[in-house]
Amino acid sequence: MSIKNSTRRILLRKNLETFKVAFYADAAQVIPMTPIDASKYPAYSVYDINNQLVQSGVGSPEMTPGSYKAQWLIAPDAPLSNDIQRWRIEWTMVSVDNRQVDFVEEFDVKDVVITASETREQKFVTLMNNDYRVSLRLSHVPQEVGLTVYPFGDTQNPTVNVSDTSGILKSMDGDSVVYYYDLPANIMGENCSHSIIWKVREQLTDPYQFVHQNLTSISPTVLNLVTSLRMLIDKFQKRLGTITAYEDSDLIEYLARGHELINATYPSSFYGFGFLPSSLTVFHVMASAV
Repeated sequence: MSIKNSTRRILLRKNLETFKVAFYADAAQVIPMTPIDASKYPAYSVYDINNQLVQSGVGSPEMTPGSYKAQWLIAPDAPLSNDIQRWRIEWTMVSVDNRQVDFVEEFDVKDVVITASETREQKFVTLMNNDYRVSLRLSHVPQEVGLTVYPFGDTQNPTVNVSDTSGILKSMDGDSVVYYYDLPANIMGENCSHSIIWKVREQLTDPYQFVHQNLTSISPTVLNLVTSLRMLIDKFQKRLGTITAYEDSDLIEYLARGHELINATYPSSFYGFGFLPSSLTVFHVMASAV
């Protein structure tokens, strides 16, 4: 008897994953095993890192005789694997000639998060009408973590208000822990800013500590201005013989301040960020480079 397994070893949260296995009666993997009862075998069970049964059932036959599959939708808060604990799937096949085969395959459940020691950045940029994952990286696990997101200038009507027990996900990564939450695309309007406030309580009796981040969802038009401003700054730096690297988020901030200068210049105007007429674009870029 022999078994052929083609399951991936690293699976991701929120994904619909497929386990595939083939049972053969010979070592050459030519003669497929026929289950004694197709409604019961091959049976499978998925266990998490804490040895808790998550899903069980009967494998579905595929086009190739002897081959079976099982699908599993991984929960967004499924426990993540670590150096000591792993997930596993157990298969059991009983053939028509009463031969039993047991097969265990270990695998890891991971999540895609940004890698860094601790969260240092305060300014972030994304493209409008797209989901965005906000994250907070800490060196240890605190007692409590909360997240509130406000539209810029509006502290009365938060668009997001969640905690680590009601929406915020957690991922251990090396010597740090990452808390994160996916902001929906429908709040990422054109050239809109969002105040992201994380609140962290170290111990039960400690007061909250707050971490502020700023997120701007920009339009393709503003994205073009970032390139123009970067080229202008680069020209100035070459003349001075000094090179300083700027992130896109830095340049968005400069563009926002340059936009305010244009509006404040006589005669004063009230154009929204990203909505200046094309005739003022050159002045906008120049004012942002000051």
